[in-house]
Amino acid sequence: MSAELRSEYVGVHIPCGCSILVGDDEDSLVDIGVIPEETDSSLSITYEVQTVMGSKREKVLEYVRNMAAEGTSAIYQVKLKTLNDLLGGVMDIEESEGSNVPSATHKIAKGYAKETVYTLPGQNADGSAQTISKVNDGTEDLTDGVDYVQAKGADGSWGIMLLSAATATEELTVTYSYTPAAYVDAYMGDSVRKITPKMIRFYKEYGGKKFWVDLYSAKVTNGLQIGFPAASADTPMSIPLTISGELDTSRVAGKQLLRIHDEIGVGI
Repeated sequence: MSAELRSEYVGVHIPCGCSILVGDDEDSLVDIGVIPEETDSSLSITYEVQTVMGSKREKVLEYVRNMAAEGTSAIYQVKLKTLNDLLGGVMDIEESEGSNVPSATHKIAKGYAKETVYTLPGQNADGSAQTISKVNDGTEDLTDGVDYVQAKGADGSWGIMLLSAATATEELTVTYSYTPAAYVDAYMGDSVRKITPKMIRFYKEYGGKKFWVDLYSAKVTNGLQIGFPAASADTPMSIPLTISGELDTSRVAGKQLLRIHDEIGVGI
């Protein structure tokens, strides 16, 4: 290949490390993660070619219909809320900000033994001991440092250890406060769940220039596959994706499936 011809193709190769963005439209796109470097991603645009023949079997017109797009890729582990957006809302999301629980209670059944640590179910996210406000045996409050002390169990969780078992015939009620870790729970399992198509963008910036592909109305069609790599693995967890794009008929005809935006391969 001549040097002149090679120069025409200098911008064709788009380096790996593409990001995936998802949203309801272009203004709401959120970057949810990067495609793993070792992943071969592809996007196929398919359509049917139809031929209209004249009365003398001459070709009058050729046109395309049923245009669609399908991509295969993967994405490094992402936040559950943004993963739910990518999947079209198939999950129920519940979350907690990790705020203080001021008056939690825990029962210790009668028959407890002294010098045994009874772990409290609510633990501080920072690993510190909870604040115990009261330990009551049904008739009176016990005294910290005399009747009980706070202590760690074998697993490192905090609880109380009784210094005396004289009232072990009564149930104990421990009142305490703690601040748990913030968390997000994602639930799945409905027999019927409507999928909401999203706008999905494959995006790359290289040398200050941008290249992206927008699928205007797309959804993940392979479900959710979660791999758990070995602790010794060099790469984090990744999630394989099969993304299907369909026509967004609310857009102008001819611009309903996708857009490819290229600044990297432009030589003007």
